[in-house]
Amino acid sequence: MEVKVWTNSRKGAANATFGLGVLKSDRKRFFKTSTPTISIDVDGQVITKTLPECFWNNCIHICDPAIGEFIKRNGLVSWPDRKPPALNLKPVSERHFKLLIKEGS
Repeated sequence: MEVKVWTNSRKGAANATFGLGVLKSDRKRFFKTSTPTISIDVDGQVITKTLPECFWNNCIHICDPAIGEFIKRNGLVSWPDRKPPALNLKPVSERHFKLLIKEGS
């Protein structure tokens, strides 16, 4: 599934938090409210996240320091206004995903 890089502040700010923006249609397709804990393989490091209650409403972002480091390491901290870079959050199993650079990005 395609996800977009998300940040809580101005792009490039030293204290910015980075994460993944998920489309509502993908949230419905790939995530279950009955099992809100997921794991994501980020460059060989598996992180476990319990999706916050707001994920099921309007805050459809997945944030973690390892995700932020992946975004920084791959030079994805800056982009034209309203055109964040796309990444691939590949489903491996029901609650396990792998974060990848989207081909062509």
